[in-house]
Amino acid sequence: MVIKVTRYGGPMAGMKPSTKIFQIDDLDLSTKQALETLLKNPTRSSVADRTPDGFVYSFEMDEAEGSKKQIEIGGTHVPEALRKLLP
Repeated sequence: MVIKVTRYGGPMAGMKPSTKIFQIDDLDLSTKQALETLLKNPTRSSVADRTPDGFVYSFEMDEAEGSKKQIEIGGTHVPEALRKLLP
């Protein structure tokens, strides 16, 4: 299984999304746990809570049975353990 992390937005007009893809098996245990917690119990930020010209990150994981888990959160709401995955 893979996790795809995409960055949207930013301070400059015309910034293109940037994506990184990781194999779940290659992540350390604390990162896997933080990712699982984020996807199971998302703390979504509303559009009003987002920082103007700030980044928004999408975490997307395909599951074995063909379903997909995805969440988008503002850059300031990304858990510390997941910051190393950000593009």
